[in-house]
Amino acid sequence: MQKPFILLLSLFMSQEMFSQTFFEGDVIYKFDLQKKDSSFDETSVITYPAKTTISIYKNGDWLQKPDDGIIEYSYFNHSDNRLYWKIKNVDTVFYELGNNRRETEVDSTLASKIEYNTDTILGFPCNRLIIQTPKFKLTFIYTTTFEINPLWYKNTKIGYYDILYGLTKAIYLESIVETKYFISTMTAQNIHPRKISDREFPDIRKAPLQRL
Repeated sequence: MQKPFILLLSLFMSQEMFSQTFFEGDVIYKFDLQKKDSSFDETSVITYPAKTTISIYKNGDWLQKPDDGIIEYSYFNHSDNRLYWKIKNVDTVFYELGNNRRETEVDSTLASKIEYNTDTILGFPCNRLIIQTPKFKLTFIYTTTFEINPLWYKNTKIGYYDILYGLTKAIYLESIVETKYFISTMTAQNIHPRKISDREFPDIRKAPLQRL
């Protein structure tokens, strides 16, 4: 009579042992902006003039709150597959649908590759994912230590999330956006794994919304 119980117990323990834990916590990133063209207006970069941002990650959702500039926060909710933007002193919350690429991201010659063991950030050995388009180059530097579930973003084409997280399966510690006008870098300065309360995310249901 004990055998079925022992079998169920062993199956439960096996599931617990091999269940995957995905990153939950916050990361502080530092911004850097370098102009390649002296005539380029740096205020056209949405994060300008912020120097740092805190990013909170939980179960496919993330929230970024820069320390300066017009953006109060940007918030991705993976359940409704939308990216929300809150501008300071404006009640309306703007949003983009995640299932389509932005107009500037629609490129037929998109290419991507991973380079291994290229960097060390905060003591973690990292790889590089490079996404090249005719208009710009995106580089994401990541460590497999801080894993996420790529299924959260499989239908999220905005920002190339489907490619980014489908290939890296991790949060990035540095991102580099390079165009012919500028190079924008966001580098992790501190990583704090912790339990995130749902109350740390904005309650979008209470805000007037407008689609971009």
